[in-house]
Amino acid sequence: MDSSVAFETPVHSHLGTAVPAALREVVKRHHEHLGVLVASLRTAGISEAVVEQSIDVLIGQYRTELSRTVAQMTRDGFDG
Repeated sequence: MDSSVAFETPVHSHLGTAVPAALREVVKRHHEHLGVLVASLRTAGISEAVVEQSIDVLIGQYRTELSRTVAQMTRDGFDG
């Protein structure tokens, strides 16, 4: 993993209004969590392998929440 990856520019700021608010909120929350996690682990001197494992866990949680959000939107009649 490239240790020079920066989290300063929120990815959710590029989503625009075409993406439903529920999805924007999921993206925003997980992006913030990822940035804090990586910064905290690196500041603590945690090995890059553990940082990557922690990112994998967080991305898995993100995938689960995103899937649930999309499924709920589908049940609620979201059509695009």
